[in-house]
Amino acid sequence: SAWYPHCAPNSTDCTALLFPVNGTRTPYAFCGVTWDMGTGDTVSDRCNDTKLSAVDFAALTQMTYQVGLEEHALETTLEKWFPGWSLVFNATFNPEAQNFTTFYHVQRGNTNVVGIR
Repeated sequence: SAWYPHCAPNSTDCTALLFPVNGTRTPYAFCGVTWDMGTGDTVSDRCNDTKLSAVDFAALTQMTYQVGLEEHALETTLEKWFPGWSLVFNATFNPEAQNFTTFYHVQRGNTNVVGIR
């Protein structure tokens, strides 16, 4: 039998673990997964959407790679893709300063997102 990371070594009855892209209950689809914003918040100044999507989180996650690249890179990205959000704090990987993690904290009203790399 094939070996899969979620199986015990030498397992004889292990099968592939398949991610349910369309979910196990309806209505559900991976690309349609959303998370509610804080009370009274919208995703940006440009739309009245009150839920962050998986695509929004992908864009926010990508921003962790901009921390420390150039001054104000995060603020510029927020203004372009998430107008109305503000940068609360960020830290850049710097072993000399005993900082071993790159992360940022952004906020819009009652909604907070932390990106870590």
